[in-house]
Amino acid sequence: MPGVSAARPLAAGRRALPRRWEVSLGGHTATLATHGELIAAGTLAGRLVLIDAATGATRAELDGHAGGVLALRFSPDGSMLASSGLDGKVRMHSLSQSGKNASRELDAGDAWAEQLAWSSDGEILATGAGRALRFWSRRGSRIGEAAPHASTITALFFQKLAPRVVTSCYGGIAVYEVEKKTPVHTYEWKGSIIGVEPRPDQAWLACATQEQSVMLIRTRSGEQLPISGFPAKVRALAWSPSGMLPRRQRRS
Repeated sequence: MPGVSAARPLAAGRRALPRRWEVSLGGHTATLATHGELIAAGTLAGRLVLIDAATGATRAELDGHAGGVLALRFSPDGSMLASSGLDGKVRMHSLSQSGKNASRELDAGDAWAEQLAWSSDGEILATGAGRALRFWSRRGSRIGEAAPHASTITALFFQKLAPRVVTSCYGGIAVYEVEKKTPVHTYEWKGSIIGVEPRPDQAWLACATQEQSVMLIRTRSGEQLPISGFPAKVRALAWSPSGMLPRRQRRS
């Protein structure tokens, strides 16, 4: 049955990892997030649960999202969990050691809410729903909103050294400050960017494009280095710990 599994056997010929536990959530697990000893799991049935990473026991059942959960993000200190879903809503869940959890519902926009990002200090949550980029305090009050994007926001993350957010959509990448409606910087691209992964030092951005290619962008100068020849759209990107080798996963 669909659920969350702590371990799977490795490929044939290699030593298998022992299965520690398995949890059935009664629906397709669409998104996961981890922090310390907690795993948050959301399903396309709309269910949202907190699981003990050591035992697989359910710690708490949180308010989910009608139609399905699309994204989960723990705040840096682990005291908050942000969730979003097909209902266009975002919820801030205050997590308590005593299990007395509370949630606050936010209106992310008139579209599926797919993008979430916390600032490095955990004081600001950025949300992306369709073309809408909004900013919230950790108390749940809206503190900023950008002008509508040209198309659906496909990636969203905070810069490390400044309270700025980087987004992508059709036409390129934009950098926003919380109090401003228009971007303070842009990297143009004649096409649709469907995913972005910053290098650990954020000196480069690896961008998956609609044209079955990857574009590397140097953030300081805007220099673009295209990588082409993929047989299908690139679905996901990841940098090696050294930041020298971007890895990619192809979409069939």
